[in-house]
Amino acid sequence: MTKSTIDFNHVEPHQAAIHERLVNWAMWVSVRPQSRVQPMFRFYRPAQTWHPREYRPTCDTLDAAAMEKVVGSLPPDHAFALRWFYVWRMSIGDARRAIGVSSTGLHRYLRDGRQMVLN
Repeated sequence: MTKSTIDFNHVEPHQAAIHERLVNWAMWVSVRPQSRVQPMFRFYRPAQTWHPREYRPTCDTLDAAAMEKVVGSLPPDHAFALRWFYVWRMSIGDARRAIGVSSTGLHRYLRDGRQMVLN
C-alpha cells in the first residue's frame, strides 16, 4: 500500500495571482510577538549599529483590508483553512483536528477557499 503525500505548498497556475494577494494579506494581518526586555534595559540603544537595518517588505494595505473582508465572509471552514495556511503557525495535524477533517479535506478547503476568493 502506497501512502500519497499532499503538497500544501503547491498553488495551481490559475490561482497564482490570488495567492500573491493572500500573501500580501497575511503580511498585513500577522502579529509578531514583541521581545521581552527587562525594564531597566527597555530604552537602551547601542552606540553603534554593526549591521544594516533590515526592513519588513511593504504591503498594499488597502488591498489587504479588502481581502480581510472577503476572507471573513467565506464559510467558516474555508476561512479557517486560508488563515491557517497564510497567517497562523500551526501544524497540519492541529489544523485537521481543529475542523475535524483529513489531510485531503484540509487541502480541498484550502484550494476551494482560494477559488472562492478568486471568484
